[in-house]
Amino acid sequence: MNIRRAAVGALYISALGLLLLAITGCAQREAYQLLDKAHRLEGAGNVELALEAYLQAVEATPGDAHLQRALGRAYLRRQELVRARGALQEAIRLEPAYLDAYQDLIAVALAQDDVEGALAWLEMAAQSMPKYAPLYERLVAFYLGNERYNDAEDLLDQLAERFPDAAWVPFMRGSLFRGIDQYEAALQAYEEAVQLDEALPDLWAEIGNVHFDLDNFGEAEAAFTRAIEQDPRDHRSMNNLAWTYAVQGLNLDRGIELSRASLELQEQPSYMDTLAELYYKQGDRRRALIWIRRAIRVGTDSEELHDHLQKQLDRFQRAYGRT
Repeated sequence: MNIRRAAVGALYISALGLLLLAITGCAQREAYQLLDKAHRLEGAGNVELALEAYLQAVEATPGDAHLQRALGRAYLRRQELVRARGALQEAIRLEPAYLDAYQDLIAVALAQDDVEGALAWLEMAAQSMPKYAPLYERLVAFYLGNERYNDAEDLLDQLAERFPDAAWVPFMRGSLFRGIDQYEAALQAYEEAVQLDEALPDLWAEIGNVHFDLDNFGEAEAAFTRAIEQDPRDHRSMNNLAWTYAVQGLNLDRGIELSRASLELQEQPSYMDTLAELYYKQGDRRRALIWIRRAIRVGTDSEELHDHLQKQLDRFQRAYGRT
């Protein structure tokens, strides 16, 4: 082949590439215009027309993972879970490290009450992005939340080597030990976390919880106070510190102040129970009854808490009847 023929061939190939690029660009532009249309239609309540636009967008550029995910999420909002899973799996096939699509697949599995399926997608996401620590943190939390302590321990052993300076690893190990009632080991793990990052969210709150479990009330008070200092809107630690005062019958005025502050941030029946106990310990049986009845009216899905609240009501009523 002479030089001129080679040059002509190269120009032809270049022109063909530009043409294909232009065609692809037009298809992608059309697809995203359809996606915008789908968003507008769905926002206006035209769900069926919106779904049609999502489908047209995917048909225009079927190899676009973002469009596949948008279609999957549209199906998820309609509770068409099988179709949602199919579109989201296609997004993962096109882009194996697509974190948002994995999270949507987890949501689909949980909507189907498929805990094992959700866990499988989370594990796959972590394997696809081995350097993304938040995924492993969530995976450990998932293991702990489902009492899969052996899996959590094995993974934490690996993570301690992979992320040696990450305070959340010993923090999670502390949560593991607390879950299996090894409180001293939990405190040792939390102390390791403190050495790495003493401002880690929830760290002092959990240290306070363990000390409370061990009846180390002074240490619990100090830890809960530290947690509140770090996060003045930490209503859980406010309530826990108030309950620590209630259990001891000490600093009741301060406990009531903390308890009311926690309820301003979040109304929970357990927080109302704390306030009722504080008033009871203070001798104000009337207010104790008001707040425990309010807690019962609010209700709870926890059978254990429901039984506790009822026992508190019976206890307060008996005391009130003697005054």
